[in-house]
Amino acid sequence: MPVYSNPGIIPQYSFGRMDTLSKSQWRRMSMEVVFTDTMKYLTIGWFTSQWNYPPESYYSSGYYIDNVVLYPCSAQTYVADAGSDQLACVGDSVTFSTPYRNNEYRYAWIKGNGDTLSTTTSLTVEAAENTEYYLSQWDFKYEETWDTVRVFIEGCPELELPNVFTPNGDNQNDLWLPLTKEVIEIDISIFSRWGESVFQYSGAADTFAGWDGSDAPEGIYFVVVKARSDQGRTIEEKTTLTLLR
Repeated sequence: MPVYSNPGIIPQYSFGRMDTLSKSQWRRMSMEVVFTDTMKYLTIGWFTSQWNYPPESYYSSGYYIDNVVLYPCSAQTYVADAGSDQLACVGDSVTFSTPYRNNEYRYAWIKGNGDTLSTTTSLTVEAAENTEYYLSQWDFKYEETWDTVRVFIEGCPELELPNVFTPNGDNQNDLWLPLTKEVIEIDISIFSRWGESVFQYSGAADTFAGWDGSDAPEGIYFVVVKARSDQGRTIEEKTTLTLLR
């Protein structure tokens, strides 16, 4: 590139004076390089005097320059590490991360369809289904390694609360019972319209036989249910419940 003045950079290795450079006639230049333990960057290339690109002449000082980062042969490299697979429920926010190495590593998190989702050390996604993600990592030697990580949708508690029941002894809909999936423990609180507690249960979900309404009068009640799965996930639902006799 042409410049107005010397840039003040002194390369360790230079190719000295070149009176003419040609856009069409390339020439190969080489020299022996001796590395030392104090060199971090090798700067090569240097041209001075006038550059002639007939029919035009450019500035009387110019330079080509390039840097190469030097590493000891014993410098450690790391393979890609996307972390562990994760369990999630639909809608959960899931974050994957790879250990930080240094600024000379490059990353790309890629979805199964080929889309690049992130070029940082971490990736955050919203779980929707069982999905694979791939981590591409380039080290300072420009060698690429890969790792795969997965989101599994499982162990998610589900809770459905019926909003009406008829405890009249006809053996049809006589008990109020939550519908659950992947739930091992459940807490149930039922209140009257005036906030009075009319029923409480806390314990194993599979041993809860249901609420029979006891001596509660017809009317609307408020229900709060908290459930826990064997994975430690919790879910809470609230609803109104109509008791009809």
